[in-house]
Amino acid sequence: MAKKNALEQFVEHQKTAAEEAGKALLSLIPSGLRKHGWKAIEETAKGFGALVGGAADEVKKALDSVDEKTAETPKKSGTKVKVDVEEKE
Repeated sequence: MAKKNALEQFVEHQKTAAEEAGKALLSLIPSGLRKHGWKAIEETAKGFGALVGGAADEVKKALDSVDEKTAETPKKSGTKVKVDVEEKE
């Protein structure tokens, strides 16, 4: 294997240092707190997922409704549209 240049060595050492710092911080947090903290994060993500999914369903319903209404409107023949007008007395 070729010898790494100074920048590559620096990056490797910084990566290892970051990994070790992460492990050190994790060791400060009690296992119960880590377990329940991750569970809370997962539940929050699921909640937002349900919210976004529900919003997407409502948007789809609204778009389908618009499509149905558009299909019911009379089509133009050329550039003229027939209009019924009621006269007021």
